[in-house]
This record gives sequence, C-alpha cells and structure tokens, in this order.
Amino acid sequence: MIKPEDILGKEWFQEALGIVLVALVAFTVLKIVKRWLHKLGKSGGLFYTVIRIFVWSIALLVVLSNLGYDISSLIAGLGITGIALALAAQETLSNAFGSLSILIDKPFKTGDPIRVDKYEGTVLSIGLRSTLLETKEKTIVSIPNKIVASSPIENLKK
Repeated sequence: MIKPEDILGKEWFQEALGIVLVALVAFTVLKIVKRWLHKLGKSGGLFYTVIRIFVWSIALLVVLSNLGYDISSLIAGLGITGIALALAAQETLSNAFGSLSILIDKPFKTGDPIRVDKYEGTVLSIGLRSTLLETKEKTIVSIPNKIVASSPIENLKK
C-alpha cells in the first residue's frame, strides 16, 4: 500500500503543518487582542486593524523563513518603509497632538472669539487636523492645530 508521505514526501507535510501552526497562533493572538479591546469598551477600529496587519506580517515572515527563504532583505525593506511612513506622517501627528493639547488645555471652545497667530475670528470647530475660524469679513480660515498649539492664543470672550 502506498502511503501519502511516500508520494508527497515528509518535508511537504512538515512545511504544511508549520504553516497551519503559524496561522493558528496568529488567529489566537488576534482573538485575545479583540477580547481585550472589548473588555476595555473599545471597538478596535484603527488600532485593531494596525495590530492585525502587524500580526499577519510577522506570521508571513515566519512562514517564509520556515520555507527556506532569506527574509533579511525583506525585513530591511520594511524598516526603510517604516521610516518613510513615519516621516510622511510627521505633519499629521503634529496636528493630532496639537488638537489633543487644545482639548486638554481648553484655551477656547466653539463659539469663542479668539486671536491666534495673525488670525482673529470666532471658533467654528476644533478638528483633529485644524481649527476653523470665521473672520469678521465672514471668511473661514483653517489653522493647523500644530500652529494653534504652539502660538499664543488670545481668548476675546468677555
């Protein structure tokens, strides 16, 4: 009688078993993270998506390494990509931290007349990227939150 390992070889079976094992570990880690987020009262959203991409990327690297591929150049490429993404996101992160600073310090709120940098007007909204002012001339000015957070703010509310 012919056995499956005689046709396919024992190496193939071990590699397939390794892939299944890595996938099971990845699924388990993601299940734990999802339950942890649920207990914290968070839906996950962007954070869970980033974690999921990270876990599956690591799983893919482990599988490729187990299959005999040299992943060192791939890891170096991912490192360079990470640096490029960090530099590209620098402006966005500056504005996000600026908006966090504004929301924590509360130097003004929606509807307050303020003067920031060279702009003066009534606050229409405080967003993640910028603060919107309506000027006396009835124009709308969008000021990046990193400028708002790093400039002197004069609240003109009496």
